[in-house]
Amino acid sequence: MASRTEIIKIPVDSAEFDKFLALFDRYRDALAQTPGQWKAAGKELEALATQANKLDTAFRQKKEVQAGEDDKDKERFRRLRDSDNLWTSMARSSSQMSKNVLDIGNSLLKWGNLLGGAALFGSLLSNS
Repeated sequence: MASRTEIIKIPVDSAEFDKFLALFDRYRDALAQTPGQWKAAGKELEALATQANKLDTAFRQKKEVQAGEDDKDKERFRRLRDSDNLWTSMARSSSQMSKNVLDIGNSLLKWGNLLGGAALFGSLLSNS
């Protein structure tokens, strides 16, 4: 058998290792508690998702109501535009009619002058 003789003596300080072991034990204990914490976080996320779904539903309903109001506004605008076109057409027709009445009046005056002149000329000829 071989004899044991120390060649180099290495001092071992276990305080550093004990400190590391204590930290590692705290880490292991905290790690053991994480499933419960994850479960609690999951419940909170479910509650948050429920609230987000409610908010989304409310926004969608508001959007549908707004779309209905937009359709009503479009219909009102279409009716207003049709009414404006009608009044514009009536104004043009009235303007054209008044112009035609004035033209008829001018024509009657011209014919009246011509007929009056002819009557005067005829009366002069018949008196002579």
